[in-house]
Amino acid sequence: GATDCQPFNLTAAPPPLLPAMQLRVLLPIALARAAFSTAAFSERATCAGTSGDKEATETSSFVSLLQAQQKLGKWRDHVVPRLKRRARRRRSPAELLGGSRLLQTGAAEAEETQEDRDAVGVTSAHGQAGTAPLLTLPAAHHRIPLPEASGGTAASLGLVMQSMVRITSTSPNNLQGLLFRPWQKNGDMAQAVGSGSVVGKDPIIIVTNAHVVLDAFAVEVTLPALGRSKYEAQVQMISTDFDVALLTLAEHSERAMKRDADALGIDIQALKIAKREPACPLGTSVMAIGFSLASETPKISEGVISGGSSLEGSVECSSTAPISHGNSGGPLLFADDLTVGGLSFASYEGAQNLNLVVPAFRVSQLLDKLKMSNSSLSTGWPRVQPSLSVGDLNFLPSVPGPHTQVRIPTAQLNTARGSQALHAIMNCSRGIYVSKVPATSVFTAADPPLPSTFFLESIDGNRLDSFGQGHLPKFVDDRLSYAELLTLREDLAGNASIKICSHGKSSVHALPLRWQRHFDGNLPDIPEVSFSSLDFELFADIGFMELSLAHVNTLIEKGASTLARFLLPNFQETSHVFVSYVAPSCDDYDTISPGMLLDKVNGKAVRTLQDFRDAFVPEGTDIFTFETDQQVLFATNFKAKMEAQLAAAKHGATYLLTPAVKAAANSSR
Repeated sequence: GATDCQPFNLTAAPPPLLPAMQLRVLLPIALARAAFSTAAFSERATCAGTSGDKEATETSSFVSLLQAQQKLGKWRDHVVPRLKRRARRRRSPAELLGGSRLLQTGAAEAEETQEDRDAVGVTSAHGQAGTAPLLTLPAAHHRIPLPEASGGTAASLGLVMQSMVRITSTSPNNLQGLLFRPWQKNGDMAQAVGSGSVVGKDPIIIVTNAHVVLDAFAVEVTLPALGRSKYEAQVQMISTDFDVALLTLAEHSERAMKRDADALGIDIQALKIAKREPACPLGTSVMAIGFSLASETPKISEGVISGGSSLEGSVECSSTAPISHGNSGGPLLFADDLTVGGLSFASYEGAQNLNLVVPAFRVSQLLDKLKMSNSSLSTGWPRVQPSLSVGDLNFLPSVPGPHTQVRIPTAQLNTARGSQALHAIMNCSRGIYVSKVPATSVFTAADPPLPSTFFLESIDGNRLDSFGQGHLPKFVDDRLSYAELLTLREDLAGNASIKICSHGKSSVHALPLRWQRHFDGNLPDIPEVSFSSLDFELFADIGFMELSLAHVNTLIEKGASTLARFLLPNFQETSHVFVSYVAPSCDDYDTISPGMLLDKVNGKAVRTLQDFRDAFVPEGTDIFTFETDQQVLFATNFKAKMEAQLAAAKHGATYLLTPAVKAAANSSR
C-alpha cells in the first residue's frame, strides 16, 4: 500500500510463486493498490513539492498508472503465464502481419513461427490443445446432407460447403518500417491464409475478417468444391473497428468461377445472414467452419454460444466451438438453420475454450452499404488506393483498385459519474455528466449544438445510468457504453437521437453519424499503412514525420510510455512533428532517438511538416538546429549537410530530395 507520500513498490523482487487460484485473487488487488497509490500521488502532489495545472496532473496520473500496469503485467506474465489472456483490440502497426491469418512467406505450405505469434497482442483464431477434435470432410463433402433442421428447413451442410472460400492475401512484409520510414521502398511481400464465405450471388460477394486482407495488394480465393483453381478478388469495403471485410471477384474471375461451377453441376449459393434477437443467443448450438492451419479443405467444430459482451468498445459473441489459425473470417453457423451467426476471429490464450465471434449484424451493416450506390458520398467513408511509398507493384497479377474504409466517428467525451452532488449542481436527475466535448468527437455535430456541460440521459430512447451505460437486449444482454449504443443500428451513417439535461432543462438533439475528416483530429488514425499517403522530411540522417495515433501506439509498445498522453482526446487537437528515424551515421545517433517531438526548428515553433519546411533554412547563420519538447538540442552545419545530401541524391538516392531540401537548393542558386 502507500503511506504518506511513499508509492506502492512495483519494482521490488516478486514474492515466491503462489498457487494459481491465490494469484487470481492477489493480482487484481495489487493492480488496485497501484492505481490507488497513483491517485494518491496525484491528489497530494504538494507532498513531493510539485505543483501544476489540473490537466498536467491528470496526464501524470494516467501515464503513471500505465507504467504501473505494465510493470505488474511483466511480473504476472513471469509468475503465471497460464493466466495471461490475449484480448481483441485494434491492431497496431507492429502487429499488422500477425494474428489469426496463418502466415506463409515464400513457401508452398503456410507456416507461422513463434516469433510471429508473440508479436501479436491478439491470438486470432488460436487453437487450443485438448479441445474437441476438428472434423475433416471428404472430397465429395458437398454431397453429404444434414438431417433436415427444425421447422422443415431443407438446408444441408453440403450446400454450405459449396460456399466456403479459402483466402490467400499478399501484403508488404515490413509494415512497421513503412510506417516510420516511407522512403525505404521494400518489395518484400508476405502471404497469409484465412477463411471466408459467399454471402452475395450476383455479383458474388465474400465476407471475411478485416485482418485477413488488411493492407493486402493481392487477394486470391479458392472454392474447394470447384477444385484448386484460384480466382482473383478485390477488397471492396473494410472495417478495422468491427474486423469485417467484403470482397468481390474481378470480372474475368467471376465468369471463370461460374463457368467452372456449371461444368461440375454446382450452384453456388449465398449463405443467409442470421437476424436473431439477441445477436448472441445464450446456449444455442453452433458450428464453426474454416480452413484450420491453412488446410486445403474446410474443417468443422461444434459448440454453443457461451455469451455476448462488450470487448474493446465493440459488441462480440463468444462460443465454445474450437477454432485454430486459419479459421479467421470463417462463418459461425447456427446449427438449427445453418444461417451465419457471425465470423470467428479470435480466442483467449490459456482460457478454457473461449472463442470470439463478430456478430452477424455487423456483416449486415456493411452489406447494406456495399449494395448502395455512392456509399462513400452517403457515409463520408474514404476511398483509398495503394500508397506510392510501397514501390513498384508491377510484379502483381493486377494493381489493386480502390476500396472503402469504414470509419466510425469517435464518441469520446470528458465525463464523470453522475453523482448526487453533480445532479444537485445541474438540477438533473439521471445520466452521465459531460464536462467537455472534445473537438474530435462526433458529438460536435449535434443539432442543435450542445451546451458546454450537461448530463447525457439517453440515446435513441435507451436510458443511460450514471456510468453512461444503457441496455439494448435485442443485441446483447450486457450493459453497453453510450459510444457502443451509437453503432447498434442498421444505418451506421444515419442519425441518432440523444436527450440531455443542462441546468434543469431537458432537450433532444439529432446526432449525424456520417464520418467527417475532422473527427480524426490532428493525430489521425491509419487503418491501413500501405494505403495511406505518408509525408516526410529527411535531413542530416534524421527522418521527420507528422505524428499519428498509429505512431503513438507503436512507440508506446516500444517503451515510450510518456506518449500515452496522446491517447487522451484533449491531446489530439494539436499536430506534432516527431523524429521517425535516426540513421547510425547521424552525428548525434546516441542523443536523438525516434519518438522525440520537435518544438522548434532554427528557433521557430514547429507543429506541422509545413512549419518545418518554412523554418528549414537558418537565417543569419550556417547552423541548423532543432529543439525537442524536452529541451534536447541538435545542431549541425547546414551547408555541409546539404552538399552531402544533394551528392547522395545524384548517385541514386533520390528520396533524399524532399520538398524542404529541393526548395533550399533552388533558392541558393
